Amino acid sequence: MKKIKRLKKVLSVVLCFALVVSLQGNWLVNVGAVTQGEIDEADANVNNAYAEWEKATQRVTEIQAKIDENQARIGQINATIEANKAAIEQTKEDIETDKLEFQKRLRSIYMSNSESRIKILLGAKSFSEFLQLAQLTASVSSYDKKLIESLAEQIKNLEAKNEENKKLKSELEEKQAELDKQREESEAEQKKAKELLEHNQSIADRLKAEKAAADNRRAGSVSVGNFDGVSGFIWPSYCYGLTAAFMGNDSVHNGRHFGVDIGASRGTEILSIGDGIVESMNNTCPHTQYGGCGCGGGYGNFAQINYGTINGNTYSAIYGHATSIIVSPGEHVSKGQVIGYVGTTGFSTGPHIHFGLIQNGSWIDAQSFYENSYGTRFTIWY
Repeated sequence: MKKIKRLKKVLSVVLCFALVVSLQGNWLVNVGAVTQGEIDEADANVNNAYAEWEKATQRVTEIQAKIDENQARIGQINATIEANKAAIEQTKEDIETDKLEFQKRLRSIYMSNSESRIKILLGAKSFSEFLQLAQLTASVSSYDKKLIESLAEQIKNLEAKNEENKKLKSELEEKQAELDKQREESEAEQKKAKELLEHNQSIADRLKAEKAAADNRRAGSVSVGNFDGVSGFIWPSYCYGLTAAFMGNDSVHNGRHFGVDIGASRGTEILSIGDGIVESMNNTCPHTQYGGCGCGGGYGNFAQINYGTINGNTYSAIYGHATSIIVSPGEHVSKGQVIGYVGTTGFSTGPHIHFGLIQNGSWIDAQSFYENSYGTRFTIWY
């Protein structure tokens, strides 16, 4: 009988887990409320990630500065090369111009051969004129020769400088390729650092929001009175599989079971069925795997909530065997609010919710109440 009972509970847990996943999609097993220590750790992770991102960003900035400087030098060298080319072309033009002028002065004869020079000299009308012409041609020849040689030397020097500039430009372009590679790597590191920062920030923001919501709930405590009398109670779990009946006469309860057992996986959320005030709770039981512990009056970690008067009837409920309870006595809770997480503390043979419903001071069968009041249907595993 006990083996069959245990098998039913295991099957219920499996089915409930599948139901939770299908209803919530992104279901997670929670084990308790957010603590300040978790928030501090999340903030530290954010600060560390920010420092890494800042370091990566600084690296990108430094490399970009080197790239800009290198590109400026390449631009200067290009300008120098182009200026030298222009100077070379101009000097070549100057040489050609000087040659033309020289040819004009000697009537295009002096540049041809030595016989032309003799003819010029023989054209003298006197010896004195002959000497003057001889001196003139020698002077012109020497001047133009030196001028042309000087211009040719300038061209040679400019071409040599351009070769040096081309070599330097090539070295700078190689350096530019290496800097571009470094920038690509540093930008990839910066991107990773930013993604980590955003991830850690989202975790920190979520934890703070959860804690703030819990703090606000705890701060909203009001006195017991008439609560929502329009909307009905909800079921305290996403799970609808029952593993033990009200006053069940099985080997575990022997006809003294003031509630129904809802099979659920450890860590599943326990929900308040309506708006109410926490009357009492216990959160000191060890998180036993399978209990025989009498703490919490056998309910283990539990919460009892007063729901006031609804449609002329008073209601309260007890939620037992939790891993942890996250509400406090006197706290006002809202319908559907998470008040704890499924466990197996107290007298318990496996993870489940003991749900006891009290109407007008007496225990009532929650299964029949929900079936009759709201048309709820349950999967029975007992």
